[in-house]
Amino acid sequence: LAIVDGTVCEGCRDAHVDALGAATGKKRWDYPTSKSWVIGDPAVRDGDVCVSTSDSARVVTLDAKTGRVFWLYRYTPSPDARVCCGANNRGVAILGDTLFMGTLDGHLVAIDAKNGRPLWNVAVADVKLAYSITLAPLVVKDRVIVGVGGGEFGIRGFVAAFDPKTGKEIWRFYTIPAPGE
Repeated sequence: LAIVDGTVCEGCRDAHVDALGAATGKKRWDYPTSKSWVIGDPAVRDGDVCVSTSDSARVVTLDAKTGRVFWLYRYTPSPDARVCCGANNRGVAILGDTLFMGTLDGHLVAIDAKNGRPLWNVAVADVKLAYSITLAPLVVKDRVIVGVGGGEFGIRGFVAAFDPKTGKEIWRFYTIPAPGE
């Protein structure tokens, strides 16, 4: 749930984003997201609502007052991506004029929030080993932090921090010990 300029925006599991007037509860606009759900809460930037779809294939930025689409970013995950429980993407993070999205094939993507163009795209982990990123990245000061999914397939879990300007990994902390540890 996000509230922007008196508009309540909510992603829904039935493939659309609803916007309601905060004072009246009446629907202002509705944005269909095709066949993909919106699982994570919308992120807000300068009166815009930024939403990612459950298949981590699209990020759309909408005018919170009208629902007008400013831009749409499309990502094509690797065909090697494996997830146990369906395609899930729980949102984006924002730092300044940059959005960050994790993908089903284990990538972290930085997107220019003004125009939807990708700034960088880094592989956080090897998709062929069944790593994925289904959670929304977390921005803490000058770091973008993500954790990985894939425990159902025996991956070694970790949390990692990245430089928001370059995508360079800064640190990694394993949450699952290596053999012998």
